[in-house]
Amino acid sequence: MKIKSQKNAMWLFFSSVKLSVFLLFTLALVSVFGTIIAQGQSIEYYKSTFGHLWGTVILLIGMDDTYHSFWYRLLMGLLSLNIIVCSIDRLFATWSIIFPKTHTVKTNRFRNKPDRQIFNARCTMTQLRDPIRLFLSKKWTHFELFSTDTGFYCYGETGRKSRLGVYAVHVSILLMITGGIIGSFFGFDGYIQISEGESTNHLVIGQNQKIELPFTIQCDDFSVSYYDNGTPSEFKSILTLKRDNNTFFTRPILVNHPLRYEGINIFQSSYGLLTAEYRQKLPETVVLFFQNPKTRLSYPVKGKLNERVPLPEGKGFFTIQNYQASYRFSGHHLGPTLTLLLEIKSGNKSDDTVMPQLVMIPVQYPKFDHMRQGYFVISVMNETDFRIPESEKRYYTGLQITKDPGIYLVYTGFIMMLIGIFVTFFMSHRQYFVEVMENSSGTCQVLVTGIANKNKLGMIQKLGKLKQELQNIDTHCRTIEGKI
Repeated sequence: MKIKSQKNAMWLFFSSVKLSVFLLFTLALVSVFGTIIAQGQSIEYYKSTFGHLWGTVILLIGMDDTYHSFWYRLLMGLLSLNIIVCSIDRLFATWSIIFPKTHTVKTNRFRNKPDRQIFNARCTMTQLRDPIRLFLSKKWTHFELFSTDTGFYCYGETGRKSRLGVYAVHVSILLMITGGIIGSFFGFDGYIQISEGESTNHLVIGQNQKIELPFTIQCDDFSVSYYDNGTPSEFKSILTLKRDNNTFFTRPILVNHPLRYEGINIFQSSYGLLTAEYRQKLPETVVLFFQNPKTRLSYPVKGKLNERVPLPEGKGFFTIQNYQASYRFSGHHLGPTLTLLLEIKSGNKSDDTVMPQLVMIPVQYPKFDHMRQGYFVISVMNETDFRIPESEKRYYTGLQITKDPGIYLVYTGFIMMLIGIFVTFFMSHRQYFVEVMENSSGTCQVLVTGIANKNKLGMIQKLGKLKQELQNIDTHCRTIEGKI
């Protein structure tokens, strides 16, 4: 008896809606943290970002790889068990409604409904019986006709199977969870970098996990095109897939145009330069742009390394003393930068005093010198001459490699969920009751009513329409009788 009580308690626990709400809320909360916390980073990253204590906690509980952690899979398994038990617990009652072994019509339940609709027919019961029977048997999926002492009544149903809509939603969730778990165990999501002309057949996931691919990926070529403002507009890799030195095919991939082969997806993710973007040596001639911020007058002036060149407006001289291909300023990387010696004359015409000043001019940032608030704002005009020609550059391509063998289960579950939601919310199980009672005068009184498990207002509208259709049958019968 005690064992039976424990089994009942366990069944009640897993069939509880409260457990469903708790598990869904927990999974949603964990998913939020899994999105906020960067996944698959190094130990140093988590400790430097969240502090030593919380960084250690994140690593211990597996939040660095949330969706592959044991406890996340356990939550998904508990939710699946909860859905299965809930479905079984309520299925027997629903099944007996949809597929009843025997069915008894509770006539008083319909006759006493306050929203029943009644009208008087002028035809006799005998005249109405067959037309009504033929009409309703075609209109309802389930139809029964019963005789009474005063006449007859028809009982019918539509949408019995719509009660299974909620179970379709349950099955769809189970399919998506199953697909997600299969992808979690047997799928992967990694990143590799391949230099032009090189190849690889493995990728590293997270910190230490190495995945060997069933084929080799070779990057034959990489190209990038730019907008007029210098931002990349498109980058493309030419990839060749090989196995045992046999080439399957060569195909270009772009962003949002992945390559798919044997269930493995290869996405164009990023790229980078293996060679420097800017020259290590200063071009022979540098064109500097001097602008007077007060008068807005501008002057392009050419100069060479260690050449003393007059400044515009007779303000003195400048000399390009140095060039650095990579320069850092206050912790920021400025890239290629010129060092200028400015010899600015004082503003007094009678005074020829010269004030020497060293000025840093980044090639990439034409507005950088505004901060100095000098007599001239200086920038580099021939920035393209500092760049290495595209033909001399060598790139690497960054590829995201994924495999998810459970994705088709997820797709199937999603489609089934849409169907189940539509059936659950927009279809209903309707029961109709039409009774024809003969009066003492030979005419009939017709009662029309029904019950729906949802959308009561829609049911009232359908009953009104049914009443109108039955009145039309009565009118049609009178017309035929009159002709006879």
